[in-house]
Amino acid sequence: MGSSTLMPTNRITTLDDAMLTDEAARRLMLEEEERRRRRKKSQGRLKELEEIRMELAEKELALLEKEKALLTKEQTLAVLTEELELERKLRALLTKEKERAEEEAALAMGLCTGGFALP
Repeated sequence: MGSSTLMPTNRITTLDDAMLTDEAARRLMLEEEERRRRRKKSQGRLKELEEIRMELAEKELALLEKEKALLTKEQTLAVLTEELELERKLRALLTKEKERAEEEAALAMGLCTGGFALP
């Protein structure tokens, strides 16, 4: 009977080992699934990060283009402002020259008229 008592104990141990093996297998499967989820989640985050980087690069490029256009406009404005200032100075000089020419013409006319009246 001693050997028959060992037999059921052995069977329980074998069943327990099988249950433990099944439990270990289930745990391994769950751990593997968890690793896959994390990897997918990580890959999703990496993909999202890459998309954000691409958007940032596109926005930076657009910003640089706008900055370049603004710089060109500023340079154009500076040139136009300088041209306007030069035009104003030139107009002032021409006005003074015209006034001087009119004065000289008036003096010449007065001298010419006065010259005929003198003799």
